[in-house]
Amino acid sequence: MRAPFHYAILASQLERLRSEARRRRLRLVEGVAFVADGESFHLFHEKPSFPCAGLPLPCFFVIAEASDLSGSLMEKLEAMGARPESPVLVLSPAGTAEPFAFPAGSPQERFPVSVLSPEKDLASRGGAILEGGLLREKKVLIVGLGSFGSVAAVELAKSGVGHFVLADNDRLEPGNLCRHACSVADVGRRKTLAVRDLVLARNPDAQVETFEGDVNVEGTWLRQAARECDLILCMTGTARSRFNVNAACVGAGRSAIYARAVTRAEGGDVFRYRPGGPCLACLFSGGGVPGAPEVSSARDAAEAAADYAPPGYAESLVQPGLANDIAPLVGMAVKLSLLELAPKDQPLWRKLGEDLEAPFYVWANRREGLYEEYPPLGYNFNKSAILRWYGVRVARDSSCLACGLG
Repeated sequence: MRAPFHYAILASQLERLRSEARRRRLRLVEGVAFVADGESFHLFHEKPSFPCAGLPLPCFFVIAEASDLSGSLMEKLEAMGARPESPVLVLSPAGTAEPFAFPAGSPQERFPVSVLSPEKDLASRGGAILEGGLLREKKVLIVGLGSFGSVAAVELAKSGVGHFVLADNDRLEPGNLCRHACSVADVGRRKTLAVRDLVLARNPDAQVETFEGDVNVEGTWLRQAARECDLILCMTGTARSRFNVNAACVGAGRSAIYARAVTRAEGGDVFRYRPGGPCLACLFSGGGVPGAPEVSSARDAAEAAADYAPPGYAESLVQPGLANDIAPLVGMAVKLSLLELAPKDQPLWRKLGEDLEAPFYVWANRREGLYEEYPPLGYNFNKSAILRWYGVRVARDSSCLACGLG
């Protein structure tokens, strides 16, 4: 027998196939397999919701007990266009036996099939922290799908969040690749659609909506989306969009997480808004946000440069930091997001809520710019230094126009 092949199919497709076979009395179903590296086969009888690795190849699903297989089946497969290497998956109608697969040209060779169930797979590794299915019904709006938003979307998908609304009106450019979760294969694509594919590649059963409009212009859409979601992540690089998201979240009574890097990602901060607490406008009015936002794209540069700036000045402003520099900021934003989404009655999350009670967190990557006077990390654990998180109190502004306390 040759070296073992690896066959895999999504549990959701397997169950739908079995149900359809019983309803329509099907015995043989055509499908498509994607073959990677000549030995790994992913089988589908419905169009997959995510891009697949490898080249397509016809495959077939036989709904029968193993003992019912006969020579006439092979003749029928050949008549339907099966190639010698085409995978054939045998599925017990009543689920009484494990599915197995074989190459059409070698029916005597039988290989086990991995049934992929993202929800169960997530639970098997993270069950002690997030019980399986805990976040399946949660809906998250992510505004801005650059280096922050794209990574946050993938991490939340891996954590089990089941519903996403992805908003961005930009396309992926070559210069984004050094930090973005997407790859060179996605250059030129809408960021919303490229990140949607990343989410579905982690959880094919997730529900993903996309919006390619400008939230600064489409205020009605933004306010409605905020009302329909459990949490909003604002990962944009401009103050205007962040304040518009803030107003929508305050109006909808929804929690929000804001994350950003400052100049050249020398550091950054993460802010959490909870209904009834200080909002992003309170933070700014209280003078709690030092440092200019990082300019990481030509669009950001165009907005940051004054109208009278000399030619080429805007491009000179584009100085993004490294992916390694923004990783702690995105990680904190995701942790705060999970804290908002998870039930508060579990001991682990209750303790984490006690640890992360501050609304505002500051991080310094390097002793540069704003953080030039910080001491080195060294060996001290009881003094301020770079590469540490600092929780900051923020007072609610009694005259804040966004919160409406005035």
